[in-house]
Amino acid sequence: MLVTDLKISVKEIPSKKKQGRAAWAVRVKGKQPEYFATASEAEARAAELRQQQYVGGRVILKSEAGTLRAAIELYAAHQMERVEQNKIGFIHGTHSGRDAHHWIDEKEDVPFDDCIGLPPDHWKIRRRAHVKEQITVPRVYKGVELGAVKCCDVTAPMITEWLQIFDGLSMKTIKEKCTALKQAFDIAVTNGWAMHNPARLVKLEETKYGETEEEVEAGTIERLPVEKIRRVIEAANDAEMVVGNTHWCDGLALSFAVQTGLRFGELAALKWKFLDFEKKRVHVRTAMRKSQDGTHACVGITKTVKSGQISKSRRSVFLTPNLIAALKQWKLRSPMSGDDDRVFLTHDLQMHETSAHLRRNVLHKACDQVGLERIRWHDLRHFFASLCVDRYGDNWERIADLLGHETTATTRKHYAEWIDNLDRDHDDGEAFNDALWA
Repeated sequence: MLVTDLKISVKEIPSKKKQGRAAWAVRVKGKQPEYFATASEAEARAAELRQQQYVGGRVILKSEAGTLRAAIELYAAHQMERVEQNKIGFIHGTHSGRDAHHWIDEKEDVPFDDCIGLPPDHWKIRRRAHVKEQITVPRVYKGVELGAVKCCDVTAPMITEWLQIFDGLSMKTIKEKCTALKQAFDIAVTNGWAMHNPARLVKLEETKYGETEEEVEAGTIERLPVEKIRRVIEAANDAEMVVGNTHWCDGLALSFAVQTGLRFGELAALKWKFLDFEKKRVHVRTAMRKSQDGTHACVGITKTVKSGQISKSRRSVFLTPNLIAALKQWKLRSPMSGDDDRVFLTHDLQMHETSAHLRRNVLHKACDQVGLERIRWHDLRHFFASLCVDRYGDNWERIADLLGHETTATTRKHYAEWIDNLDRDHDDGEAFNDALWA
């Protein structure tokens, strides 16, 4: 059998059949042939290639195309490069890369002893409290390793099927993972590994106003009680460790976060020269983030915006009298109190690279002591926002400035539900009643 057109032919190779090998070849002029076990498989492949020619696309053979893993790894590297160039923030860059990798890899908790013998780059993520390790394993769907699939073979129906691996996740999270996959396929198309972007043809189920009732409720930020947070601060300061002859600053770091609303990275990078005791302000100029290769922490500018604009994360926040007094006392005791030294240090005089120590050993212990359900370090920032709402009401510009939000839309999204102007609502209710029934 011989089927030909301008560039594509399907032909049986008798010599290969005698050798028990795939005996049907699909040839494209100027390219290496592809071999198939049956005529139907070969003809199906030829039809696919002819369709690509018909719509004006160039033919991409499997042998030339990169795998899904290669496309995703290129995308993740591209995102971290943009982070280093300050085109996007570190959190966005790492999250998008992680969302893309979630299509081809998953993490499992296994006993430490079971990790012995595995390649070093295959595990060793982090040691868990229950003496287990978290290893990364290739994701397999219906017997197929997704990372090994060629980009040119991926179709929109295939991706729709793969979405089953994310069952149980919110629609918002699934959309984020699909966005990362779309951008990874954009790179695949640019590299000539795929004719088009199949991920852009996948339609996710829409819900009214974009969210279900459960998702809306799950996204609600709880207002923490002032009395309990005050007791948390007191407990954290009472339990501070004494390192050498120095009463340490862990409790002060917690108190500072509560009273200024700084993000953890901003707090970790803070230097003494950015504290203005005379004007009673802290100037936020830098933030801690991970390096491009993820091996160490570094300090750069705060969250970025479009080129040529100044980020509103660069801001000044007032300092309370109690906080100023505590900071002055710590500066007298601190072994590193020069203008270019960090305010909040680890016990070995290094910059905090994560919030893990302060969260586990300070915040959570203090919460346990006062009977407050354990909270995240970032919840301290939300608490500061609640105090801002109490003072400024719906003056969103002022609240956004203090929190370092680029727009008031972000501020309103998180905290608008906290506004409760009862008197105004009563007055408006009576006015509308008079207008209708007078």
